[in-house]
Amino acid sequence: IKESVKKKLGISAKKIALYAPTFRDKHTCRVNLIRELQNIFTSHEIELIVKLHPLDKDIAYFKQPDIDIQELLIASDILVSDYSSVFFDYSILERPIVLFLYDIEEYKDLRNGFYLDIENLPFYKCYSLNEIKESLTNIFENYKKDEIGKFAQKFNRSGCSSCRIIKFLQKIAKN
Repeated sequence: IKESVKKKLGISAKKIALYAPTFRDKHTCRVNLIRELQNIFTSHEIELIVKLHPLDKDIAYFKQPDIDIQELLIASDILVSDYSSVFFDYSILERPIVLFLYDIEEYKDLRNGFYLDIENLPFYKCYSLNEIKESLTNIFENYKKDEIGKFAQKFNRSGCSSCRIIKFLQKIAKN
């Protein structure tokens, strides 16, 4: 899948990073921020693929890959996101995850908090472009693979998720 994605997108870099932030409906334009991210990753010889939500206002500024997000997740060596649930899916791969939380206070206020304690997730947390730049120098060697695996086990691999959903729906239907 990785080679197929690289071929479709014309990528020659050995490593691929996927930037998949959450949908922003009332947020200022992030074009310069994303371009700066691209420059940081390029300087580390990592290709940054930007995959924004289809309704995101900033989408007009970036060519979106015509590839399913699941394929992009599999093809990437690192995920950069923020508050998006995409990190649940990516955690199954037990690869590095960076949460780019440059606007955490504003976002927390806008959404009335979070479902999970963001600060205690087993991923890198970066609050500025400079922190991302610094973390890239050793992230592939020092990320918490075991902790990400435990996170994935807790949220994704706890067995027969479909069975539990069906039982829950049957229980609701009886009431």
